Amino acid sequence: MEEHRSRNVGILIALQVAYLAWLLLFGRFMGGDEIAYKAPGREWARSGAFIAPELTGYGVWRDPKHPYEVRRGFGPPLFTFAFGLFVKVFGFNPVTSVAFDGLIHILLGWATWALARALGPRLPYEAAMIAAAATIPLTTGGRPDELGALLAMFGSAILLRSVTSGRAAAAGILFGLSGGTSLVAGIILLAWPTRAFFQKRDAGWKPLGVFLFCGTLTFAMVMTPLILITPYGLQQIWRSTRTSVSPTYRWAFEFALRYGRSHYLACCAALVIATAHAVQAVRQRDWRRWFELWIPPLAGLCALLVLLPAKYYYIWIIDLSLFAAAVCAVAMQSWRVRTRAFVVALAMLFWCAASSRFVFMSLVRATLPPDQRMTENVALLHRMIPAGSGVMTYDFWPALAGSSYRTYSTEADPPWSDVDYIILTGNGSGASGQPQTLRPEQLSYVNGHYSPIYNNLNRQPFRLGPIHTNSAWGYGPLILKRNDSAR
Repeated sequence: MEEHRSRNVGILIALQVAYLAWLLLFGRFMGGDEIAYKAPGREWARSGAFIAPELTGYGVWRDPKHPYEVRRGFGPPLFTFAFGLFVKVFGFNPVTSVAFDGLIHILLGWATWALARALGPRLPYEAAMIAAAATIPLTTGGRPDELGALLAMFGSAILLRSVTSGRAAAAGILFGLSGGTSLVAGIILLAWPTRAFFQKRDAGWKPLGVFLFCGTLTFAMVMTPLILITPYGLQQIWRSTRTSVSPTYRWAFEFALRYGRSHYLACCAALVIATAHAVQAVRQRDWRRWFELWIPPLAGLCALLVLLPAKYYYIWIIDLSLFAAAVCAVAMQSWRVRTRAFVVALAMLFWCAASSRFVFMSLVRATLPPDQRMTENVALLHRMIPAGSGVMTYDFWPALAGSSYRTYSTEADPPWSDVDYIILTGNGSGASGQPQTLRPEQLSYVNGHYSPIYNNLNRQPFRLGPIHTNSAWGYGPLILKRNDSAR
């Protein structure tokens, strides 16, 4: 048994090391809202102030002198604070920014391993290894949700193993930290502790009370400082939450298909196995194991779809639990060889489709021509733009924030008199040679007051053998300079 464990642990570590090495070597493009989640931590590491100058005028940063003044949204601070600690130790640059997310993603794989082992402690170690490895291409870098999910999954694994007061305390602390990182992850994954306490009812009420007390206390310790420095914090948190659960189902579904298609396909991969397991349970008239494996993640999935229509892209949080349940179901079922092969092949088809974007974007970054790479273009920017200038950008934030420039995100709304240069890339524009779009109210001003002085947007659509697209990626910039008359 120890030999099997060592072999599977070695395989998982090798895959994760390869993933991290690739990430550090070729980097990744900026994620949605990444600056919003990381900027306060970066500034805290630099100056000790938990503020985000680069987001001046935007959302929670209407006034950068008032930390976390919630206007358009609210996010628990633990991810941002953890990023600040990481920056204090390793510094801030494009490599350390992606390394922080990469290390969290590796820990997420081990959380999936722990959950799978807790669900099937007597099953072969191959099941846990496959579940953990399946998470590698399903990343959401730059957001707090992965950190929140892994904390809650480790807490779930602790309770599923055994329900005691000590384990309940540890799990409660982890869930409190999870909620202080990502409210959605912490709440959705409560389905696993609920199963554990229900299944071990004979343990009495004490472990449940310990879990709730430790979880609530930990969450309060994380959130209270933030609420105290937030004007009318609780009232604005409530308004933000109410906005998040508004019944905008059609918009949410279209948004999720656009930005979360991979995670929906991954969910389908696990649901194929869940359906096959249900058919087997009907034939054998034994639903106990099916309910134990599938009800918690399916309950979380239903809660997400019904209660959080504006958060459909969070479905990937459920994928991790579904993977753990799926590998356990395959390992424990006595299917005939043809049935097992068909079910696994169909699930693999969906998983491969879900992983295709990760593979595709990895190839894009690895094959960028020299004039489209980050390092070369950062050096160019420093040659062309005088120190002390106000620069608005998004993709170059990891390289320019905290440097000799006053850096603003393209999501921000600073006074235009503070913005001397605007730097755009073509990433995400959908067409070669086309720059990223600005908001309509920004465009109306920029078109009349800024002029292009340099344009090296990638005009060569990506093509590698039979793989081709109309889009072009890279860090070749379009640099706009404010006209003298606009000063």
